[in-house]
Amino acid sequence: LAAIGQVSSFIAHELKNPLSAAGNALFLLEKKTHMLPELQKYIHIARDELQSCFAVINSVLQLNRVRDPVMSQFDLALLLNNILERYFKHLPVELSYEFNPDPFFIQADQEQFNMVFQNLIKNSIESNPSGVRITVKGWVEEGKYKVLFCDDGVGIPEEYHSHIFDPLFTSKGFGTGLGLTLCKAILQRHDGDIRLLPQVKGCCFELVWTVKKIKI
Repeated sequence: LAAIGQVSSFIAHELKNPLSAAGNALFLLEKKTHMLPELQKYIHIARDELQSCFAVINSVLQLNRVRDPVMSQFDLALLLNNILERYFKHLPVELSYEFNPDPFFIQADQEQFNMVFQNLIKNSIESNPSGVRITVKGWVEEGKYKVLFCDDGVGIPEEYHSHIFDPLFTSKGFGTGLGLTLCKAILQRHDGDIRLLPQVKGCCFELVWTVKKIKI
């Protein structure tokens, strides 16, 4: 698995340069052919496919960055607000949270947890692009952090539940199928796990990881 990770990371890095060059060429071509609608249509198709390639590459690179956690203490509410502001500001998503204690300071690798919640929020938005509500609840129980991340989207069909954390599996017909795989790998690095809870409507994930003292 380590060797596969190294090879996939190398391939991803090597692909980024030629794909970037192709993207730049399309940009210049688009500027020169703006009066030719038929050519513009094909340029847009090529540009969209390039973006799909970059999405796969970035997911592979993220998966290979799941190193041992560098622990720090940070406010989970602040992390969520920063993710919304940075990545999803103009999308129809409403997020609320309930933490005990509040503010809810957690111990984890902040960069890795940024990836976890970025992927979870992205999945929720894609489940209902017209507008989705997300609720996050967090507390500490028996030396474990516990967080429930739930949305009111369309949910995941029951027949897919046992496969959602498998690499490259997606029930949406698009995307890389690596987002939830990345989430699980990160939680396991924190001596924890993530699982999908039974839900009548939407999706609800339970995240659990161990409370550890930070070495100073």
